[in-house]
Amino acid sequence: MSHSTSPSRHPLPDASRKMDFVRQGFDAIASRYDLLNDLMTVGLHRLWKREAIRRLDLREGMKVLDLCAGTGDLARLAHARMRHRGLVTALDFSPNMMAAGRERGGTCMPDGNDRIVWTSGDACRLPFADETFDRVVVGFGLRNVVSIETALRETFRVLRPGGMLVSLDTAGPEWKGWRPLYMFHMEHVVPFLGRLFGGSREMYAYLASSSAAFPSPGELCTLFETCGFVDTGYGFRPRFIGGAALVWGRRPG
Repeated sequence: MSHSTSPSRHPLPDASRKMDFVRQGFDAIASRYDLLNDLMTVGLHRLWKREAIRRLDLREGMKVLDLCAGTGDLARLAHARMRHRGLVTALDFSPNMMAAGRERGGTCMPDGNDRIVWTSGDACRLPFADETFDRVVVGFGLRNVVSIETALRETFRVLRPGGMLVSLDTAGPEWKGWRPLYMFHMEHVVPFLGRLFGGSREMYAYLASSSAAFPSPGELCTLFETCGFVDTGYGFRPRFIGGAALVWGRRPG
């Protein structure tokens, strides 16, 4: 399989140790993760996340899963999009990332009920019954799972018929003229910022490498279809320049 960028110089952990490596890495940078996202994307990740939520076509009363939720940006946006009249489950396997998300607050309603449920779990073995959710969204998370295909099949399983999945992740530029600049940013700027502000050059070097190894939007769209999704599509953000891409699909029914 070809990838969105050329291979990075930093080796990725093998499948047998990837989960522990990623969990420990995110636990280590959790308190600074949101700051680093702002620095590395010049704040653009906030616009991309809002667009991902718009693409979900949410309605009041829906049940939504934020997969690989991290500190819960997408969970909070989905909650607000439904006018706080729905149930959002935020799933992650990093305790420190979820703790940082809870500390940001904003999820408790006047009646005292918390409409965002934080759940520890693995995207490849979701702890939910079949056909539980109306929508699933994942932001910068699929590249961190042991098997993207397994995670997609699990997502398909927990979606209700007609339900939608939207993935937001890094992507190389659609216009190839931007590739050298993009690669310089991912291979040098991201690890440097990670060392300077995040206290972990190794983890941010991994994030750059995982971006380089991640399927292109078109390839991921094809994998969606392999796993049973229909009405699939993708789009670069920003267009041509790249940096991120949305990929979406729907469970038939």
